[in-house]
Amino acid sequence: MSNPCPILFKSSEFLNVIQGRRSVRKFLDIPVATQVLVDAIKVASWAPSGANRQPWHFTLVEDPSTKKLIRQMAEEVESEFYSNETNEKWVEDLRFLSTNQEKAYLEKSAALIIVSLKSKVTPLEKNYATKRSYYPKESIGIAVGFLLSALRYAGLATLTHTPQPMNFLNEVLDLDKNYSPYMIVVVGHPDPTYEYPKIERRPEDEILKII
Repeated sequence: MSNPCPILFKSSEFLNVIQGRRSVRKFLDIPVATQVLVDAIKVASWAPSGANRQPWHFTLVEDPSTKKLIRQMAEEVESEFYSNETNEKWVEDLRFLSTNQEKAYLEKSAALIIVSLKSKVTPLEKNYATKRSYYPKESIGIAVGFLLSALRYAGLATLTHTPQPMNFLNEVLDLDKNYSPYMIVVVGHPDPTYEYPKIERRPEDEILKII
């Protein structure tokens, strides 16, 4: 029997890995080797970006006191969100996920990776006339996708968290004012007692058209 196509094998293997990814909201208090997280961030840094400006910055938070502070400030923001009547429909749409203003995972997970967007960047080549970022949101979105995939490939669980507004992170993390926090990626080992919400993926014929 001939060996299967190596490209097809690799694509199927990676698909199986990614299909096992779920958003986790309860983590075990077990540390993760820093180098594993740094490697995943390096993977994210290889994402394509507009004019190669690489408009991203990553802050890796492992310190317990800093995670606790981020949790406290994020919960203040979330409390306002959940109590605001204008967000009533949004809150209702989130109900099946059993989410609320309490965000224990921000403190209990192994680490937080704060992904920030840089509106201006230092030119890498002398022929760059400006420091403007091109397509920064699109670029950083791709980088986050790389990051989540790398963490999943390493066997870790993740959750994307975006409390709004997130400018409190600039103060907590002493970030340059040019950095706009884009997303908090919560990472660690999942608690086996966590009950995942029942979700389904749209069928292939709804998301794909081959011409």
